[in-house]
Amino acid sequence: MKKKMQTAKPNRTVQYTLLGALLGLYNGVFYHATGTADLQIAAELSVLAALATVALRSWKKGFSFLKILKDFAVTTVTYMIFLLSLALRQLALNAGGHTLMIAECTLAGALLGLLLAWQWQSGKETQA
Repeated sequence: MKKKMQTAKPNRTVQYTLLGALLGLYNGVFYHATGTADLQIAAELSVLAALATVALRSWKKGFSFLKILKDFAVTTVTYMIFLLSLALRQLALNAGGHTLMIAECTLAGALLGLLLAWQWQSGKETQA
């Protein structure tokens, strides 16, 4: 008799976190300084992008205000982590050199991956 091979289900949280960390690492390793960091514009663009994203996602779908507000908060945090990590690269490079900047990019990527895995998991649980 042939034994059926059991396929292990990969842990999506670990996959997303590692993928985010690797993308952040890549971003940090190949970054070349271009100028000064502007944290205010990164925060403003995060809120603006989240407003546009949530408006398009919620358009004519009849979602409750609480669901739209939660979606806006999570989307804003996601965009803010991404854009602020891009802006903070220059500060990290100035403060601690290339090693600190690579660590900052890797950590930000892992955090984004973890947040996306959490969103995927909560969306899956809501559908079940």
